[in-house]
Amino acid sequence: MIKDLTEASGALPGSWDDANVGRPTKGAAMALLGKVYMQQHDWQKAKSAFDYLVTGEGKGYYKLVDNFQDNFTHLNENNTESVFEIQFSDANKGADGDNTNASMGNTRAQFFAPRSIGWSDGQARNWIVAEFKKEKTADGKIDPRLRYTLFYPGLEADFGDKIYGRSWQWDADEAWFKKYSRDYYRNNEDYYSQVNERMIRYADILLLYAEALNELGQTGDAVKYVDMVRSRSKMLPLTTAYPETGTDKDKFRERLKIERELELCGESLRWVDLKRWGDLDVQSKVDVISQRDPDFKNFVPGKHNRLPIPQNEVENNINLKQNKGY
Repeated sequence: MIKDLTEASGALPGSWDDANVGRPTKGAAMALLGKVYMQQHDWQKAKSAFDYLVTGEGKGYYKLVDNFQDNFTHLNENNTESVFEIQFSDANKGADGDNTNASMGNTRAQFFAPRSIGWSDGQARNWIVAEFKKEKTADGKIDPRLRYTLFYPGLEADFGDKIYGRSWQWDADEAWFKKYSRDYYRNNEDYYSQVNERMIRYADILLLYAEALNELGQTGDAVKYVDMVRSRSKMLPLTTAYPETGTDKDKFRERLKIERELELCGESLRWVDLKRWGDLDVQSKVDVISQRDPDFKNFVPGKHNRLPIPQNEVENNINLKQNKGY
């Protein structure tokens, strides 16, 4: 991956013309390269890759959009916060396959929507709702990101929003992913959502950049990049809300974990975060996770970090060794 992304970053343009919007850019390659280095704990190389987007040549292409919701609807796609997104359209509503009328839509909303609306194949854990409410905004309100992140029992009371036009009709301890849903303009879902999937957001890169700086011992410099993300949601500056995070590397790291939970919930980044932080490597840390997510009660550190290699492949290739624990 490092070889491919390094070569790609040297060949790709910083941006495309309107006819080619959606193709990978140099920024997309550098962002993904930085993510690879982050997982390897090569903090300096990760920072260097992210420099292109945050402080370097590509800085002019990226900034956070004013409206958090704009990252998850079809109304402001390929915006300045989008580093790379998969393009979808509802122009065709044909069957699967390669025929000329094949569907070009995103099926996520249909599969993740609550029961009786969609198939509810992806469901959030209710604990994250309480996490959003632990800290108020600068003007004493609920974190506005919660409104556009989850469907949950108190959504109507907290923000006045019904769920696909309904009052809460699910169990009191349930929550559902709202990002990429289309309840902002319709009361049902189908398999032809035109909402683009944002694979890499600039907010994610800013938080990763802060994480890399902190691991390099530059905690004081890291704070401002977290504040850039927090300020959009009208949260107080990090060192005002949590003064110790500005000087303590370990406390900054622990707070950053929560900042990523709140900003990126439902965006398929949690697993790689937990792996990078080492929170899946020892039983004591897994026990903490399992208190909120009981699926992890069966998690065995050192084994379940990886899936098994299919046994027939191991037997057919003398160079393959089965993953630990299987």
